Amino acid sequence: MDQTFLLALAVAFVVVLAAIGRIATRSPSPSGQAAADTGIGVSTEGMKVCPKCRMGNLWTERTCINCGTKLRG
Repeated sequence: MDQTFLLALAVAFVVVLAAIGRIATRSPSPSGQAAADTGIGVSTEGMKVCPKCRMGNLWTERTCINCGTKLRG
């Protein structure tokens, strides 16, 4: 019983160390891809931003009101 407890404690310790190492070495952005600064401010929340001209559009629009480019989403 005592050896089983020590083995379980050692395994738990290794798992915790592995988790800490993984957290310390992971990339700061989700999904491991580097997020580029898009230059879009908080004021565009709830809006679709045109990928071509960066014009803010209502979230219901399918095309940009400025240049007519198809919007994502």
